[in-house]
Amino acid sequence: MKEIKESVKCTLNDEIIKYLPDLNDTMWFDIETTGLSASVSTIYLIGLIVFNEGNPFLIQLFADDLDSEVLILKKFLEIAATKKTLIHFNGSTFDIPFIEKRCSRHDIPCDLTCSSIDIYKEIRPYKNFFKMSDTKQKTVEALLNTGRIDETNGGELIKVYSSYIKLALTNDKNAKPLEDILLLHNHDDVIGMLNLTPLVAFLDKINSLSPESPYHSAPFDISCEIISEEKIRLKTTTPLKGLSYSKAYEGMKLSLDADGILSLVIDTTYDEMKFFYPDYKNYYYIPLEDTAIHKSIGDFLPKDHKKKATAATCYVRHKGRFIPCFINHAAIETFKREYKDKLFFIEVSKKFITDIELLSEYMYCAVNKIIKASNK
Repeated sequence: MKEIKESVKCTLNDEIIKYLPDLNDTMWFDIETTGLSASVSTIYLIGLIVFNEGNPFLIQLFADDLDSEVLILKKFLEIAATKKTLIHFNGSTFDIPFIEKRCSRHDIPCDLTCSSIDIYKEIRPYKNFFKMSDTKQKTVEALLNTGRIDETNGGELIKVYSSYIKLALTNDKNAKPLEDILLLHNHDDVIGMLNLTPLVAFLDKINSLSPESPYHSAPFDISCEIISEEKIRLKTTTPLKGLSYSKAYEGMKLSLDADGILSLVIDTTYDEMKFFYPDYKNYYYIPLEDTAIHKSIGDFLPKDHKKKATAATCYVRHKGRFIPCFINHAAIETFKREYKDKLFFIEVSKKFITDIELLSEYMYCAVNKIIKASNK
């Protein structure tokens, strides 16, 4: 077995450090195999990136003979045992099960049950959102312009490794160029995963705006700006740099600039809306005033001035500037034009534009609505 170690150039911004607070406990990895079936194929190369005191290092464990797989597996597991988080691309489906089966074949104890981040699974739901033809690693890397050099794929390299091992076993000098091809592909795969981590952190940032997210209690850096009487803008910073994106949908425009600023511009509507009380049985409807009042007050009115309120007449009218509502939050009133309408509105009030939690939840719901619309 050959073990190749080299330092890696990488600049992870503060947002990534927040996403992976202890880089020394994190490992990126990728395997190369002689086929797709772990029953009849072997692992000839595992590449991994680890951090030491904030500095990333690439380690490649390469089978330069036919007896190296056991050594590769043991060394990989030795390093993995010191980590709390494993990051991979489709590793949940391929890499990890393959490693586990090969370990079982060699009676090697294998425990890879620590926290795991599968970049492929994280990105796959956003394929149409980012206008990608597919979610293969090279396609996603091209989106971020990571500067990948290798152009081969794992399937093509099966024959390359077969040719390499025949030459290497006879000490043929022509084995070295083939070895370089094999190592370069794995090198670029693992480095590519490191470069894709900001994209995963970006998606996590969007999901962290959800009230159901375990990160929702964390402080938000989201703001609301009134651009004009017709538009407002919600803004937040993200870890994703260098990618520009824009998508318009139903009176909203979502954009991401090269500095990682995610903004949502929303058209506002000045109108008279109705707020419907949910407990209509406790209200009277006053036809002359076109409004509902609570029975504790309405009991004092003459009978011919009031009617028992129904769900459709239990409202008060309110003029203001509104935006479409995608959230159901107990702390904020929602309005409709008519009772049967399915579209709700929120008033652009001082409470709304200064409530960080409400802004975060609104942006999360709006972004995900745009994402779902992109996938249709």
